[in-house]
Amino acid sequence: MPPGLYVVTVPFADVRAVPDHPVQSYAHDPHQETQLLLFERVRVIKTQGAWALIEAVEQPEYTHHQRWEGYPGWVLRSAIQPVSPRDAAPASATTHLPLPQQRQAIVRAAEAFIGTPYLWGGRSPATAGAATTGVDCSGLVNLAYRSVGMQIPRDAHEQWMRATNIERPEPADLIFLSEKNHPAKIVHVMLDAGDGWLIEAPGTGLTVRRIEAAKRLGRPLRELKSGDVIDGQTMSFGSYLAP
Repeated sequence: MPPGLYVVTVPFADVRAVPDHPVQSYAHDPHQETQLLLFERVRVIKTQGAWALIEAVEQPEYTHHQRWEGYPGWVLRSAIQPVSPRDAAPASATTHLPLPQQRQAIVRAAEAFIGTPYLWGGRSPATAGAATTGVDCSGLVNLAYRSVGMQIPRDAHEQWMRATNIERPEPADLIFLSEKNHPAKIVHVMLDAGDGWLIEAPGTGLTVRRIEAAKRLGRPLRELKSGDVIDGQTMSFGSYLAP
């Protein structure tokens, strides 16, 4: 398997920090990085036995090597195949909708995941059978935006880095929370569902939920602003849809 551009040929594939298999449970697995979906493009860097070290070129990431790149990690070689030269440029999937309808479409896509198990490094819809599928907080947001053809970063911190800072969120905008007492390190993202509601993948052992912002954050969104501290976590608002 030479280096180059490949495409995913299975419904989903785990991307690992090291070339090993996931634990196949919903317990926190520190080696789980992200997941690839069918027909997603990756760039193979090298191989090791049954595994390939790749960049997930459709999932921008910064933190691993302090530069923007495709999300790095190991994937089973059996999950990918070379992309032919004539298919090297993926067809655009952008949905050309007026902004209000685009916001609605993103919210509907996120709502479709309600009840899906939280999975650290997860980025796949729940499916029947033995496979361990699910989403984490940023995987949920990434997939909701992907549904309208928008490629945004994979992880919450990078989503915050590239989003436009805004004073008040609208439906489909993002609410970020930092690590406790570390305002510059973003560790959680939620999506504004409109009318004072949020959609989030809350954490290990839980499922994607729709929850009132006042219940989740202690006050309605209209009373909050970027920089407010909630139980030690600094909150900020970001948008990929700001005019």
